Amino acid sequence: MLSIIKKLVLGKLLLYLFLLLLLPPHAMSLSSAASSRTYDLVIYGATGFTGQLAAEYVHKHYPTLKFALAGRNKAKLEQVRSRICGSDSQVPLIVADAVEDPASLSDLAASTKVIANYAGTPFIDKALPVVEACVRHGSCYIDITGEVPFQRVSYDRYVPTTFVAFIPSLRVFYCHCCPTK
Repeated sequence: MLSIIKKLVLGKLLLYLFLLLLLPPHAMSLSSAASSRTYDLVIYGATGFTGQLAAEYVHKHYPTLKFALAGRNKAKLEQVRSRICGSDSQVPLIVADAVEDPASLSDLAASTKVIANYAGTPFIDKALPVVEACVRHGSCYIDITGEVPFQRVSYDRYVPTTFVAFIPSLRVFYCHCCPTK
């Protein structure tokens, strides 16, 4: 069962990363500074179960990708980095907290082209500030949630007024929108 979950989570991450890589160059440079970002990808929520799976996969399969691990607790981030990347790894760590220090997300979003967010539950409380920071800095945002209220609020706030492509979670279509008896 765990193997199936890993494949689904990583498959979704890869699908979104693939879609982002296929975007035309102007889509990745909504901000004039997008091409000079420090990182290609930041994995936010890297100390959680799915965040660790994503970090492990990216480290193993994309050795030239400039990525960083982010989360609320530096000690936990160091443990994850050591386990996944080795004790002498130079993979950068970024401490940011959507709830306690929303301002820290501004620097996070400004430093990367893409934030893959694994910190949530509920995403409407913990992920919305991350989306806001990404919109403000022209960074791409992806996550693994299927929480319809979060997706609805994100869509309503940003699609009508900004240049944002909104791709709802695949999970929404087979889990949350299935008719019931």
